Amino acid sequence: MTPRLVIEEAAVRTVLERTTRARLVRLSLGGTAYEISYDVHTLVRDDAGIVREELRTVPVLFDLALDHPRVAPVVVAGQGDLFNPHIHDPRQPSPLPPIPLVCLGRFRPERRVADWVAATYYLLGWARIAVSEWLNPEAAAWGRKHMHSGRLPIERRPFVDVEPPGGATR
Repeated sequence: MTPRLVIEEAAVRTVLERTTRARLVRLSLGGTAYEISYDVHTLVRDDAGIVREELRTVPVLFDLALDHPRVAPVVVAGQGDLFNPHIHDPRQPSPLPPIPLVCLGRFRPERRVADWVAATYYLLGWARIAVSEWLNPEAAAWGRKHMHSGRLPIERRPFVDVEPPGGATR
């Protein structure tokens, strides 16, 4: 494991100590793949096209390149019915592979996996969306329509909900 990957793992474990809304399910032996499971209020769309809010446990895979951080990671949601501008709907025709790829925005090497872990929670809960750059055009249109309706964000709970020992901040 590279020194950067050692730092990444420590940072992920630290951020996950501060929340009950996400947990590390699996970490690859080389430290290049993290499966994080989120408990989050999110939107889903069924095969009939009906959009509804659900409290879900959503697994997300963060797959880092062997030469991380030189190459952007691949992020995949573990459920194909998530309705979100930043998650590809594998049921829709697209040049993308038929998997629920997640776009977390522009990749910057200074960002840590721990940053993505928290950002993904807010993305799944529609608290962090951009309707001008998207992987799901129908969800982007829905977001534009409901942006000022009071329905968003879907998830209103903060990601961090556990005080560190002694009340100290990290």
